[in-house]
Formats: sequence, C-alpha cells, structure tokens
Amino acid sequence: MPQEHRKRLSLQDVKEAAETTLLRNGMHASLVIAEGSRQVISTHIERMADSHEARLNQMLVLGGLLAQTGEVGVLYQVFFITEAWLSLSVGQSVPIQPPSQDPQRREVLIVSQRVLQPIQTTIAMLEMKRDPTGKLLGVEDLDVDRQPATSRSMQSPLMDAFVLGFLSYRS
Repeated sequence: MPQEHRKRLSLQDVKEAAETTLLRNGMHASLVIAEGSRQVISTHIERMADSHEARLNQMLVLGGLLAQTGEVGVLYQVFFITEAWLSLSVGQSVPIQPPSQDPQRREVLIVSQRVLQPIQTTIAMLEMKRDPTGKLLGVEDLDVDRQPATSRSMQSPLMDAFVLGFLSYRS
C-alpha cells in the first residue's frame, strides 16, 4: 500500500512497541524511525556520542545519510527512542548538577516524535524500575508536567539536527 494511503505511526504505537522491547530485553538501544512517502526506516544507533555537540553531529549525519539513500522519500515524521537519566526540579529550583550525577535521578526511556507538517514535537517517557541488581522489574508512564504524556509539547535539539541533516541533503 502506498505510504500516503496507509495510517501513519502514532506516538502511542511507537511507545507501546518500545515498552515491549524494553521489557523483553531489559534495555532499549537508541533508535531512529523515519516515516516518509516511500516507507518507514528504522536505524539503531549502536553508541550515542559522549558530548552533546557530538550527539548533534551524529544525528545531523544520520539524517543526511538516510536522505541520501532515497528510501524514505519525503519525510513526514521521525521518532527517536533513547534511554536517559532524568532529574526533576524541586519547587521552583532548577537542578544544579547533571542528571547522571543526581542521587535522586530517574532512569527513563524517552520516545520523541517530530511531525514535519505542521511542525510539532511530542514526547512520552517511561520510568524504569529496577531491583538492586539492576534487573528491570517494570516500567510506568512518567508524567512530569501532570499532562498526558502524548500531549506534552517540547523542543528536541537532537531531532532538530536529524531533520536538518535530512532536509539539507534533500534540498
């Protein structure tokens, strides 16, 4: 079925698939899913770079490489799934240390969606619950803004870099 006539992926569909993978494997590799006019392409990222700047470059290059193959066609939307540490602010205070160094940090799986027309980024977060040995016991939706996770709008520099790389090559 041509891509234009089939139902597009939803954040909920991708989140549920990511949750299944996470529960089955105890972890989830970073993954980019690009949906376009020709097909949907999934690409695992073996290792995310150490610095923010290097991760931005990694996503920029990946976007350009996927565009170069021509397999996606016109990009409709992109999803990015990655594990991360999350720090929550207390009251009005802003966390002063990186999440990786925060003793109160939470381990999360972030599922981001960037729709290109109209431009919108939404996320869902799943908090991972582990036993003292590190075995994954389960996950639960993390609602840091007291809004449904699927309606939370945000910015994502890594998604921006991917889309920029993709569109720069296509131009």
